Amino acid sequence: MADSFFKKENNKKKKQKQEEKLKRREERKQHNNKGKDLEDLFVYVDKQGQLTHLTPEEQALQEKQDYKNTEKISQENHEGTISYVTDKGYAFVIDSKTRESIFLHQNDLNIPLEKGLKISFKLEQSKNGIRAVEAAKTE
Repeated sequence: MADSFFKKENNKKKKQKQEEKLKRREERKQHNNKGKDLEDLFVYVDKQGQLTHLTPEEQALQEKQDYKNTEKISQENHEGTISYVTDKGYAFVIDSKTRESIFLHQNDLNIPLEKGLKISFKLEQSKNGIRAVEAAKTE
């Protein structure tokens, strides 16, 4: 005897549900966290409060490497022109070679800050970015 339309539809739905169940089972097997080391599941917080997978020892090592890179930045002499001055005691210098805007504080320059003043300086990496240090007026 032939199956009715409703029986055929019910069988199709059952078969589809079984296939979906198998797919979900395979996904769970692929994304299973069982068997991983506990160390792989740890997340650490760095000095800026960001989450990272680096241990504190690895973070210290990376910080030392970054510090060595900052020494390389500060050894070169650069020239530029002061493009923006504030009454709070800081300014921005446009580097003549790279055309980048670099932060400069009044304490790093012996004379008062003036817009358009040509200076020579060295670069230093600070916690907020690159800044100009040991600035002096050029003729």
